[in-house]
Amino acid sequence: RSYRINDIVVYADYRINGDTSLSQASTKNEDGYKIIDPKKKFNEKLFSRLLVFKKDSTYNRTSHNLSLNRLVTVGVFKFVKARFEKADSNYLNAFYYLTPTAKKSIRFTATALTKSNNASGGQLSINWLNRNLFKGAELLTISPYVGIEQQISSQQNASTRRLGIDVSLTVPRIISPFNLKTSSGYVPKTKFQIGYELFKSDTLYTLNSFSASYGYIWKQTLQHENTLNIINISYVRPTNIQPSFQAQID
Repeated sequence: RSYRINDIVVYADYRINGDTSLSQASTKNEDGYKIIDPKKKFNEKLFSRLLVFKKDSTYNRTSHNLSLNRLVTVGVFKFVKARFEKADSNYLNAFYYLTPTAKKSIRFTATALTKSNNASGGQLSINWLNRNLFKGAELLTISPYVGIEQQISSQQNASTRRLGIDVSLTVPRIISPFNLKTSSGYVPKTKFQIGYELFKSDTLYTLNSFSASYGYIWKQTLQHENTLNIINISYVRPTNIQPSFQAQID
């Protein structure tokens, strides 16, 4: 028997053993979806981009799996569950129970290195994440880092220092003047990224470098990811060039 979809109800901030009564929570209709999000953690338009089913569409297993996969891979929900129940002999009501993951997180990473030219050093980096910056599952990543490398040998005693920061914002949709849609199980993304690095070497030069990029990321399968950078700008400025190194260049 073929069924059509009647009501689509989304519990955007569901907790296990939580109350799922529509009468006790604020409900907002958006593009045919009933969104229950009393704390207003998410923009209602997000779900019309993630869910494949529309009101009065025909139920099929492919659309069911695509919706679940898009909800899981968007990166803001820790648990995702779907339930269907009969509304009448020809219609089904769809219920989506979504448990958000932690909005913010921070990770510290320390690395150490040693090289065959008697150089050794390390790097400390911080990775701070905001997984729902504008309530639309946007991912903001801020990653400052600092590193040092020291070389001690009979010929020279040189040190190298690096200091920088990378900032990226990933939006789970294609931001474009054209209306681009996809039926993939993975949500296409637009990524904005800027970065700065200060590189200083006692025996070479000091290098200031800036970078900025804007592009798209999309996947068709779990194994294949595509990246297309529309804009990619780099600005590099060397200063304090050491005379010995300048002589080698000349």
